[in-house]
Amino acid sequence: MNEKKNLPFLGPSVISRPPMRWFESLHFRFSVLQSCLLFLIIGITIAVMVTVERNLLIEQGYELAEQLGNRVVSQLEKRTMLAEALVTSLANLGESLEQDVGKYMSVVPHLIDYEREESFIAGGGIWPEPNAFTPDVERRSFFWGRDAKGVLQ
Repeated sequence: MNEKKNLPFLGPSVISRPPMRWFESLHFRFSVLQSCLLFLIIGITIAVMVTVERNLLIEQGYELAEQLGNRVVSQLEKRTMLAEALVTSLANLGESLEQDVGKYMSVVPHLIDYEREESFIAGGGIWPEPNAFTPDVERRSFFWGRDAKGVLQ
């Protein structure tokens, strides 16, 4: 036993290992883990965009189309009401205005030439019943139409 005590202390025994390969390193494994997480996040984001946000965008598109349709219908109703009011005014004017050519020539174009509606109202007039305006003339009409410059003629 004494022989063991006299042996010099060599320190902890060193176990020889084979050299570590590159794919076994901690740095490589951590990079692979980060890459996998990145692809997972990208995949989840794309899946959410395809399912949830796509439906949301489609809904918004339908709402926008409906709003535009309502706006078009509103503008058409406005134009129709304007045309209806103009036709009613011309009809009432034709019934009540005395049979004077000068009055028809001054009042009717002024009524047809509605402000800011030159592109909408291309023309119009009054057509009295046969032989009603002038007994000897079967067809007497008062009609005005816009020329190339937009002026009633």
